[in-house]
Amino acid sequence: MEFQKMLKSVESLVERLRESGVDIPDSLTEARKAVRTWSTPEPPVGAARRDLENAKTAEEWQSAYLRVGEALAVQEAMRSQTFGDFVAAAHMRRLQVAIDENYDTLVESLTARYNGVADEFTELTLNLPDLSAVRAADVTPELANRIATARQHADTMSKVLSAHIALVRFQGGEPGYASYEDALELVWLVADFDSMSAAAAAAHAVRRERGVLDPHLAIIKAGGRLNLSSAAEARARRAEVTEASGGYQQVVEISGGGVKF
Repeated sequence: MEFQKMLKSVESLVERLRESGVDIPDSLTEARKAVRTWSTPEPPVGAARRDLENAKTAEEWQSAYLRVGEALAVQEAMRSQTFGDFVAAAHMRRLQVAIDENYDTLVESLTARYNGVADEFTELTLNLPDLSAVRAADVTPELANRIATARQHADTMSKVLSAHIALVRFQGGEPGYASYEDALELVWLVADFDSMSAAAAAAHAVRRERGVLDPHLAIIKAGGRLNLSSAAEARARRAEVTEASGGYQQVVEISGGGVKF
């Protein structure tokens, strides 16, 4: 990953973690600060030159002469693309190490926040009527409260999922909505499924549905049980269902629109 792109990705990750309510680890904060505030130091050419000009003995002159040569060589090297690439690689390594050493802790915090409201969200949304058929005058205070709570949970879950996706991408994953395969990786990250066809249906659904309760509601309606997990756990449960189905994965499209709010 090119350095500026990685730095932008790190800044996006940190912002999403903050929005999700998860604390930013100190070591990640320190690494970001060190990388963002670093500036190229001035080579000591001027000081070495002054020492050469003010040398009073042959030994002082010889020493200063060598320092001038070294300083000029450093100055020239620091202007090269190779030197810049070395520095960028060191910065990238420092950021990646900070993420890697905090990865498990961050995943635990994110999954706890998501799964802490997922069951109530599921119960609320499955018991909501088709609001497209409900007149505003017929919305009771109890129904309005259930809708508001569901939306609050969905907002929390969406912010957590956004941060989790950004974190998983630093480990080489590509969960998202850009393609069917990305969506399939996403839904296995978010939920348990009893069959490959249910996961496939969920993958199609999350790319299609754009309600404020999605992608969570879309996954539930496709047969998923919300249970945000680490990327490793998601791969394991996907592999288990794949094996149980004989390695056959059915790609299906489900019809009908999701509930919009």
